[in-house]
Amino acid sequence: MSYCFNPNCVRPNNTTSDHFCRNCGARLRLQDRYRALQVIVEGGFGIAYLAIDEAKPSKPQCFIKQFNPQGMVNIPKAIQLFQQEAERLEQLGNHQQIPTLHAHFEQNGRHYIIQDYIPGINLDQEVRQRGAFKEDEIWQLLTQILPVLEFIHRAHVIHRDIKPENIIRRPNGQLVLVDFGAAKYALGKALAQVGTIIGSSEYTPPEQTAGKATFASDLYSLGVTCLVLMTLTSPFKLYHFIEMEWQWQHYLAGRRISDELGRILNRLVAKALNDRYQTAEQVLQDLQMGLMFLTPPLVQSSPPPHHPSILVHPISQLSQHKNLNFNLPRNGGQLELMMVPGGTLIMGGHHRIELQTFWISKYLITQRQYQGVMGKNFSYFQGDLDYPVDSVSWNDAHIFCQILSKILNVPIDLPSEAQWEWAARGSILSRGFEYSGSNCLEEVGWYNENSGKIIHPVGQKKPNELGLYDMSGNVWEWCKDYWVNEVSRLPQDGSSHVNRDNKRTQRGGSWNLFARNARSVNRAGVNQESRYNYFGFRVVHIPLI
Repeated sequence: MSYCFNPNCVRPNNTTSDHFCRNCGARLRLQDRYRALQVIVEGGFGIAYLAIDEAKPSKPQCFIKQFNPQGMVNIPKAIQLFQQEAERLEQLGNHQQIPTLHAHFEQNGRHYIIQDYIPGINLDQEVRQRGAFKEDEIWQLLTQILPVLEFIHRAHVIHRDIKPENIIRRPNGQLVLVDFGAAKYALGKALAQVGTIIGSSEYTPPEQTAGKATFASDLYSLGVTCLVLMTLTSPFKLYHFIEMEWQWQHYLAGRRISDELGRILNRLVAKALNDRYQTAEQVLQDLQMGLMFLTPPLVQSSPPPHHPSILVHPISQLSQHKNLNFNLPRNGGQLELMMVPGGTLIMGGHHRIELQTFWISKYLITQRQYQGVMGKNFSYFQGDLDYPVDSVSWNDAHIFCQILSKILNVPIDLPSEAQWEWAARGSILSRGFEYSGSNCLEEVGWYNENSGKIIHPVGQKKPNELGLYDMSGNVWEWCKDYWVNEVSRLPQDGSSHVNRDNKRTQRGGSWNLFARNARSVNRAGVNQESRYNYFGFRVVHIPLI
């Protein structure tokens, strides 16, 4: 189907083969390449279309903005602001969390911007569908969007219109900041005034209202966005104009927010510019510090073991530590476990899973560790005990966990599929990368194009946001789950899926396969008895509540 670009056309639907509208005769392709499929949104600024670029072999989808002002007072100023969006996007270049500009031109007296189409829904739509954000989701939002603000501010760009509608969540969970023009909010009376107020008034700080936006203005708007997503309440209600203070805590419907997050949010939305964060980097530093003070649930004390404990920390104090270290027998070295804060994982774009805090091994289980626990090492690749153990079946990995649990008197298991993905994507610190820790696999993982067709010692590439290594590439990692085709069938509490099949789930890709296999969301089902020289695993510790 083709959709007519003439906003006045009364019958805009046409066939794909048509070059001119059957109703009004208008051309159905912009610059003989961009063909509209449907209207996405229509407003005072004009119309936005979902379209395809027929000049490229893959005919990718794109997003077209058509400037078609309705009821504006200052048309030249509105055109200037519309063009400004194209200039900003060109200035920023390519970034995974910002739409890429493809073209900006005028045709038949109308201005157009062509940019990436971002699939997904915006955060305003999201909360309308499923309710208010919880604390962990606010941590995730800040952790994903603040680096984007850091990026655009370095380019001397101020967004000036951050709000839930302008943050889109891709199906893989990555957040994208959109709408860099703000022309659609500079309409009517606002454009007739001396000095143009850009932005949505509910989310706009005082200095921006006065026409003096700074980088801190974007931080204010992001903070207000967080308050709205948590309370589902207008900012005009959240701020008490008589008391001259924010009272957002009164609208949490009985939910508790940690003091750490509360302090960060209050500083973000401080009305006085000098009381507010000045840079995104400052907020990110406080987020990192705040996570260190969040109190995870305690494990129960266990009865005395039959054998001497090899714990670095007393068992009753384990979960008071952010990270855990265990000495392994037979010169097996140390097992390092990193804390993964609990939160909400969205798998497959819509399946919500609630995970509790757990600990996962910093590295793949190495041959040194496997040999120390099991007393043997049947790996195909040998010569360096810091190689990940390979050629292990799911059964082998499961037995390893059982034996190690008895040795340490601590619950050790394979991660559930949901736990693995949550950790690989960075938990509440996720920045929405395609691979675990980066959008460039070369930085974080070994795969068929850089491995030299061999396995590599653990920890040689960059870690992800949680400090975990090799979650993309090197060796496939066994998960506890039985294989299931649809992620919607995975338990919503983050536990492993159970059935009677003999196939188990693997994640992460390996040294001998393509980059696409190493994506954090990629899945595979494998016979649990299979042993190949690209099969390995890592382990988790889950506190007993």
